[in-house]
Amino acid sequence: MASGTRIYTGSYIGTGAALTIDSIPFQAAYIRCFETDDYATGTAVNQEWVKADNMPTDMFFDITGALIIHAGQGVTITGDGFNLGTAAEVNTNAKRYLFVAMG
Repeated sequence: MASGTRIYTGSYIGTGAALTIDSIPFQAAYIRCFETDDYATGTAVNQEWVKADNMPTDMFFDITGALIIHAGQGVTITGDGFNLGTAAEVNTNAKRYLFVAMG
């Protein structure tokens, strides 16, 4: 297999229920996700979360200010994507999220 960094981008619509994203063609070492807007209303928001395979927990950021929360929000990296729990910060029903995965 060729060496080097692999990058994959994608999106998902939150459900509020446990959700599996299994579309990444490699095991990611790092995932960054941006909540882009409320899919139903188009209202812009400014939040993101980060998960790396060597981090004991994921990190949630409110990028409109200085608030940074270091807390497990239910994100687990898998062999071909990631699993999301029910935490509203990463999986609110009808909200659109964009992600970048690197491995």
